[in-house]
Amino acid sequence: MRDHLRSRSNDPPCIVGGVPITPLLTEAVQVNSQIAYAKAIFRALRDIQGLGLGPTIHDAASFDVALAVVVSHWHSDESSYRQMAEDLQAGVLWIRSDLKGKLHFLHRSVQAWDRVDPGRCRVGVPERCAAAAIARGLQHPQESPRYQAAVIAAVSMDGYLRTQDWIRLRVADVFPVVGEEGLRYGLHLGVSSRGEARKTSRDDRIVLDEIWVNDLLASYVPGLAPVEEGRSGDVAAGGVLAPRPAQEKVFSLTYAEFLAHWKQMTRECHFESVCHELRHPGAANDAWMARRPLAGPVSIQRRGCWASEKSVRRYTNVAALAERQAQMQSAHPNILAEGDRFLSRMRQASGGRKVLYVEKERRVSFAEEGASARRVSARE
Repeated sequence: MRDHLRSRSNDPPCIVGGVPITPLLTEAVQVNSQIAYAKAIFRALRDIQGLGLGPTIHDAASFDVALAVVVSHWHSDESSYRQMAEDLQAGVLWIRSDLKGKLHFLHRSVQAWDRVDPGRCRVGVPERCAAAAIARGLQHPQESPRYQAAVIAAVSMDGYLRTQDWIRLRVADVFPVVGEEGLRYGLHLGVSSRGEARKTSRDDRIVLDEIWVNDLLASYVPGLAPVEEGRSGDVAAGGVLAPRPAQEKVFSLTYAEFLAHWKQMTRECHFESVCHELRHPGAANDAWMARRPLAGPVSIQRRGCWASEKSVRRYTNVAALAERQAQMQSAHPNILAEGDRFLSRMRQASGGRKVLYVEKERRVSFAEEGASARRVSARE
């Protein structure tokens, strides 16, 4: 990271709204977030002009009113979602920190969106729908971008991964965890020795729950510790890819490339993936299926590293998820049936059990639902 910043030290600063955006300042926000902020801000500025609000802006207060009007305009547009409004608010404050505490109407508008129209806020993807889309991707050759996008989707939903997590993930970051339940793979996220950090923490280690997702990752990344004999052959076609160097990235797709493939897969299954990440749907489905409590040692909050139970509840909109599945059941029952067949086949080939974990320092605890926790060592 320091070398990267040093190489950019001579870059001329970009001036935005009178504020110099230096290399150090840009590194304070993830690249994906910068792109999202820029898209939201540029659309807001375009809509401000389109709505004739430009001449009304004279100071922070009038700018706040204009932004609130734009967000209200977005809310009436079926193609817009609350995330865009959040990106606008965060982006404006990132560029103009002097406006912090002054954008009252914008802040209230973003908050009100949840209450007025929760169905379009973090709706998430029902597990059966996502499974159907993933199944479509896995029908492609293993070395193809579409197959890779399907693996990313499966791992992201299971592990509640942010975009930065799978983009940064290297072969050396995937480690085996062996216990009585069999072999699982853990992921080392936010590796501090490389200057990385997650949104709220560093050096997190999570273990993938679904056995078939573990097997899928193992078949995609040759050179990992072998899965149990007789399991992976039924899950994914192995032996296509050559062993890979430890410091090579697990996934080569960019965020934009993944999003393009994922959107295509979901459209083939007659649904749109509202969330640009699959972290939130993973948590929402676990809450809906009562596989994890919201808080506690073996919880959605612990697995996702959310700061509070209140934050978790914002991302686990179970009612909206159930409503969306009911809509799919009515309009496209064949897609849900396709997802059911895929999950049944994969889980049957892998043994079928879903194992939960508790992480503390460098040790990992496993606890099956309804059973007491058992400690097993995790090695890298």
